[in-house]
Amino acid sequence: MAMTRPLLALSIMIGVMLVLLAIVQFGHDVDALPAVDVQEAPTLEQAAGANLEARACHLSTIRSRPVFHSTRREFQKPVATAAVEAPAVVRDPLEDYELKGIVFKRRGDSVVYLRNRRTEEQYRLAAGDAFGQWRIVSIGRSTVDVTNDVQSSTLTLLQR
Repeated sequence: MAMTRPLLALSIMIGVMLVLLAIVQFGHDVDALPAVDVQEAPTLEQAAGANLEARACHLSTIRSRPVFHSTRREFQKPVATAAVEAPAVVRDPLEDYELKGIVFKRRGDSVVYLRNRRTEEQYRLAAGDAFGQWRIVSIGRSTVDVTNDVQSSTLTLLQR
């Protein structure tokens, strides 16, 4: 009868423990230990060789069986998928400009101060003036309305 590796290892460990127990009990006198026939137990290589053939034919059955639960699915190799590109981020064209200040006059001589965040360029503009692709439509106490060919937007002066 061929033993499996774990069972063989367990048997060897029990044997070693019994020998150690006997050494402690008989006071380290090795000659007082009972004789054991070493030929009865197969070597680790013999036990492994005998089990190797039996294990190889059952390997496919073992892989198909569920490990933890009866509803466990069989392992499926992941299918390579094409890389999905991230959606393009739509950037606000006015994001580059910062409204630094407004000098508001009721008569219409109001002036705004803008700064381009990328180029550090500063602008002093009145209603109707252009900067970049934008044109100033109107100037309020804390807002500036701007437009280009496609859209209109409002810049707001932040209160500190």
